[in-house]
Amino acid sequence: MADVNISILKRLLLAFFGFGILMGGVFPVYASFFVDWKEGMFIWFVTGCLVAGIVLGLINYFLVKIILLKPISSLAKVAEHISKFEAFTVSVVLKNL
Repeated sequence: MADVNISILKRLLLAFFGFGILMGGVFPVYASFFVDWKEGMFIWFVTGCLVAGIVLGLINYFLVKIILLKPISSLAKVAEHISKFEAFTVSVVLKNL
């Protein structure tokens, strides 16, 4: 059974990697319906698809960190100050990204 103590970010990273590898593995099969391969080039195409899938997974992971987690961490800091009754001493500017 999966370890439930794995952080959300690690699970997200593993999911993005897994989906990237899956797409990198499936795409060459789909492309083979439309492409006549030169001898010895199919393995390079498969390798390129797998690498592209992994890179895309990494890019998605870092986009989530930048777009989603930065604003959430700002809100978490505000919530922490509110919970310590420091809300009146903290200036908060929330803007629509």
